[in-house]
Amino acid sequence: MFDFGTSIINEDESTVEKVPFLYNNLLTFNPQVNTVNTYLTTLSFFDKTDKEVNRLNYETTITYLPTEKGYLCEVIKKDIFINGKEPSLLMEQIANEFNKVLYPLNLSIKHTGKIIAVENIEDIQKRWQKEKKRFNQKYKGIVIGKIIKQFDNAVGNSARLTALLHNDIFYQVFFHNNYQTYKTDYQFSNTMLLSVEGSTVPISFKGLNTITPKTTQNQTIAVNFEGNCELDKNHELSRRIQSNQKNSGDLVVSYDLNKETRLPEMIQMVASFFDEKETHLKTIEVFIAKEATKKAPVVLLEEGVENVPTPKKKKGFFSIFKSKTK
Repeated sequence: MFDFGTSIINEDESTVEKVPFLYNNLLTFNPQVNTVNTYLTTLSFFDKTDKEVNRLNYETTITYLPTEKGYLCEVIKKDIFINGKEPSLLMEQIANEFNKVLYPLNLSIKHTGKIIAVENIEDIQKRWQKEKKRFNQKYKGIVIGKIIKQFDNAVGNSARLTALLHNDIFYQVFFHNNYQTYKTDYQFSNTMLLSVEGSTVPISFKGLNTITPKTTQNQTIAVNFEGNCELDKNHELSRRIQSNQKNSGDLVVSYDLNKETRLPEMIQMVASFFDEKETHLKTIEVFIAKEATKKAPVVLLEEGVENVPTPKKKKGFFSIFKSKTK
């Protein structure tokens, strides 16, 4: 079976225990306040020949802060590399400087794990006011002027900036609403929106969240989302990839959550698109690992429970762990 490498079974179950649900199979999360969680992220983009055409690497720190109600976290993104190099093209440099204005970012989080809103918009606006004059002096041109104006509008209020975060693939995947009540079969219906290059509106994948009722050998909780979508030939993504057929997409996201805090230790995602003949059109892979994470967890399955969802293997195609050469 094609998988993420997490289905290896070890006979020794001495370290395995049932997932500690709160009640009625409710999975909650309990982040430790003022603990810095550092994640290394890789986004890889593949064309229809399964050739990697772009890769984005960066480091993100997420720290949950004291708050009287709900959850509040600080997010910092830094050390951005594009195809293994520091931003060098003009547009890449501008985007990198925008990030320096945007972060640190404070987000309020729902009990389900989804983002509610940007809470430090005034701090971001103050940083932008200090930098905006320099931007306008340093960068010239009609196109660049429009981009600067768009950023100016984005940080104009919390609602607009929050909406943009909901369209960012890192936030869509990391802050997925995993923390809910799972049915007796350890599943519930769910939806994930995913931003894909070539589509101005995020694509909706409808599917199932599944939790493995026993912890892994590494004492993590295994949660998975598997969904799919259909795109007719008139969809903007179909037009962008020049496909005149009815296209489909498969999405699989595998989460390994800390048993105590329920925060991600590792996330692996594959989104793949195919035409009616199951010919590969394009793929996006995301790998997010907590800095201390060294290897993929081992998943042990309770008797009678199906294996965790895995990407469908079509035309003998890709693996998230395979070696990639430029």
